[in-house]
Amino acid sequence: PEWRGWGPTPIPVITAALLNHPDVKAVGYPGGQMLGNVPTYMQAAGRKAGEIFNFGFDTSPQIVEGFKGGWVQLTADQQPFMQGYLPILSLCQQVVLGLAPMNVDTGAGFVTPQNYEIVAELAKQALR
Repeated sequence: PEWRGWGPTPIPVITAALLNHPDVKAVGYPGGQMLGNVPTYMQAAGRKAGEIFNFGFDTSPQIVEGFKGGWVQLTADQQPFMQGYLPILSLCQQVVLGLAPMNVDTGAGFVTPQNYEIVAELAKQALR
């Protein structure tokens, strides 16, 4: 949807969904911007940290703060630096060395409340 950005637009949509479905146990978010806003959504709906299992994709300083506060429980670490760097490396190797394109899965790792501190500093640098 158009409202996936950082702005406040999703707040009433997500809040209304949570209020209309009080039995919700988990919410998945399609991207890092929305996952980073989880504390705002949950507080607007009157929910407490950890009451709903919130999960999604990406890492960012906002998502790290969500882990610290107990709002975010799981995210897929897609390693954005590697997503940008590896295609360029692959193209260079194809042109210079005639190698086949690289196929590297940069999103195979998960960040959880138990390991988020490992990626916290790298998330600030947009490396993870």
